[in-house]
Formats: sequence, structure tokens, C-alpha cells
Amino acid sequence: MFERYVGCKTKYVPTLAAYYTITQGKGEIWDHAVSSFKAALELDLDNIACRGDTSVFAHGSNVLELSLMVHLGANWKKVLRWATLGGWECVRSKMWEGEAGETHLAQVGDLKKDPRIVGNNEVPFGAVRRGFIADLIATPGNFATNFESAVSTENIQFVMKGGRVYKRDGLPLV
Repeated sequence: MFERYVGCKTKYVPTLAAYYTITQGKGEIWDHAVSSFKAALELDLDNIACRGDTSVFAHGSNVLELSLMVHLGANWKKVLRWATLGGWECVRSKMWEGEAGETHLAQVGDLKKDPRIVGNNEVPFGAVRRGFIADLIATPGNFATNFESAVSTENIQFVMKGGRVYKRDGLPLV
């Protein structure tokens, strides 16, 4: 099923958290979701993205998607990439593709384009540098030894989105 995705730009978005929440992790639907995700892992499929179906579960609980992916055998480093870059690649415009994308990236990095005018989906991220959107979190947890604990809402000590701090020292500011 996933062979056609290999080497393709199309993203596979497994929405495991939605299936898990709806089925309580039991039954044929959940088993199919799990086997599909594991099949993608076996092919070493890397064009995967995470998204949060917050209509299915409480807003702020989308970390469940990441935890399920790791629990089912995905490398935690890839999961973090799928949750950040993979998601952005799904919602960004084509202005980031090819040579035009390189030019656009340079203009943002040189502050020739104002990120507030460009919009959240049009601001590059993935590095901490001038002109990039500042979405950062900090956790005292260890992703390699206990991923679920490291990404749990209770352990996230610092949150910054778009350069604005929302949580510091484990306490919400807004």
C-alpha cells in the first residue's frame, strides 16, 4: 500500500491518536491503523506528518500522536521531525519549493520580508535564526530513554510560539 509513497512528496498522516481515542486502542479499526503505520515503518517511509485531530480529543493532547508513533516502533528523532517539519510541509504554500523557495528563504533570513505579513504558514522554521518563527519548547525529560514522559504536558517547562512565551518554569503565562 505504501510503496507508492516512497520517494514521493505526498505526506502520510496516520492520525493514530484519533483512531486510538475513538477505539480505546482496541478492535479491528485500531488494529488496521497500527498495521498500516508499521507497514510504513518497514518501508522506512519518511514522508510522514503528524497532525492533531483536536475535535476527537481535547485540545493540547495531540502529543498522544507522537507517543503512539514511538510506542509502535518509530524512531523518536524522526517523530519530532514529522511533528514539526512534516506538518509545516503539509500546510505551507508552493512558494517554498525549488529555486523560488530558496530565494524566498534567503529574503526572510535577511529580514527583507516581515514574518507578520507573510503569515504563520509562510514563515520558515527548523532552526533558531534571524527571520525564522520562534516556536520552541523545553523539557527536562530524555527523549531517548522515556519519550512519553519527556513530551508529556506536565513536563514541558517552557513554550514559545511565534516569539511569544506562553509557559515558563512549568507555569502558563497567558
